[in-house]
Formats: sequence, C-alpha cells, structure tokens
Amino acid sequence: MKLSLNRRQSLLLLLILLIFGLVFAWTSSNGQSSNKRIKRIEIKNKGNRGFVFYSQKDINGILEKTAGKLAGRSSKAVQLQKIEYALIEQAAIKSADAYVNLNGVLTVKIQEREPLLLVRNQKGEQFYLDSAGIVIPVRGKHADFALPVNGHIKTQFKAGAVTQESCLKDLIKVAQAMSADPFWDAQFEQGYVDNYGRIVLIPRLGTHSIVIGTAEQLTQKLENLRLFYEKGLKTVGWNKYRTVDLSYQNQIVGKPLDPESEQFRLHPVQNDTHSTL
Repeated sequence: MKLSLNRRQSLLLLLILLIFGLVFAWTSSNGQSSNKRIKRIEIKNKGNRGFVFYSQKDINGILEKTAGKLAGRSSKAVQLQKIEYALIEQAAIKSADAYVNLNGVLTVKIQEREPLLLVRNQKGEQFYLDSAGIVIPVRGKHADFALPVNGHIKTQFKAGAVTQESCLKDLIKVAQAMSADPFWDAQFEQGYVDNYGRIVLIPRLGTHSIVIGTAEQLTQKLENLRLFYEKGLKTVGWNKYRTVDLSYQNQIVGKPLDPESEQFRLHPVQNDTHSTL
C-alpha cells in the first residue's frame, strides 16, 4: 500500500532538499576558491578625507614581506589571516580584510585610522593621534586636516601606544568638535598646551589667542566664542585683543594688546551678550 505525503510533509521535504543544495553549493564554491590560483591583487584603501598613510605600493610591500610573491600561487597555500595580522600591526591601520574570490582575485580591504592631531612633544618628536588617542607615525605628506599642536606635551612617541595625557585627551575632543563644524574647522590653525596645562587655540585671523582651558563644557565654550565673534569682534575689530579666555564659567574674559586698556568680561545669556565694550 502506497503512502501519500500530505502538503506539509512535501514542503518540509522541499526545504530539506533546498538546505542540502545550498550547503553543497557553498562547500563547492569555497573549495574552488581555496584552490584558485591568484591572478592579481586588488587593494582597497580609501583613507580619510583623501589622505592615506599607505599607498598601494606600500601595501604590496607589506604583503610581499609577509607572504612572498602571491601572483600565480594557489590561494590554499596563502595564509590570509597572517596577511591581515601583518597589516593591523601597522599603527595607522585600524582593520584589514583579505579574501580570494572565484575569479582568483586577492582583495585586500583596509581601513586606516583618522589622524586628528599632529603632535610635537617637548622632545621635538612628532606623531599623530586618532580619536582613540593611538600614537601613529608620520609618513610622507602631512594630513592637512589634522590640527597641529605643541607646547608642554609629555607623551613620547611609541607607535601604537595610547596616550594617557589629559591635555591630549581634551585636545582630541576639541579637534572632533572642530571637524564636525565647518565654521570651527576653518577657524583655527594650531593648538598649544601652556605651562599650566591649559589648551590654547591660535586662530587663522587676528592677533589674539583663545584660551579653552580644558574640554569641560566645551560645547558651551564654543557657543560663547561664536557669539563673541559674531557680536563682539564686529564692533572692535580682530586685532584689539591679545587673549580671549573661555576657561571661566559662563563668561569670556578678553585681555587687550594695549597694556593700558582695561580687559573686558562678556556674559553670554540666552544667545545675547552684555559686556563692558
């Protein structure tokens, strides 16, 4: 006597066959790709804002040093994980992924760290810092979007190390705020750490410097400074003051270039200003 499968059993059988088919196809393709001869190497490295630490020539050099000549070799004989490790050992490289497709193309995808600060410490050593505070060696041309900073900075150059210096951690926050706002991004050309550990910014225009102090209440400090630029400097000009100090709570203190002139105190209140100007 023949037993007929009902509709539910038929669907279940079809699903099982489909799963076996997919597993077989994946296993087959994986086996083929693992035995493929490498025909060429494709390197994908977008960098940050058009700047890259490592050119394709540089990456090819790391690959060759790590795994030897790759073109023409069986992909099964190449340790892709070893290549990835060799790449992320570079302080400037955040992540790396290497794989061989069915066409025999070895693709290497790289994500570099974004340099936020170009630091010169007290010893004259120069290096970059990214958002995580990781020390990155300077290679080739400078990243023109990284804020140059110097002064009383103790962190020494050690590629891949993470800075623990509070002033540099605060400067990273300042650089992040600047890069997120086109107005501030175009406003300042340099950062400085004075002998009190305070952050000082040097604008591109004017003779004054901006004392930030620390990154505490940074958003409010920058908003106060924006109001000062929009309402204060329009009245007296860009070259009247030697320093503009934002480190005081809820006020801006300006010291004029003329030693006989009185300093001013500006108290931003709800997007309005009141000062002794």
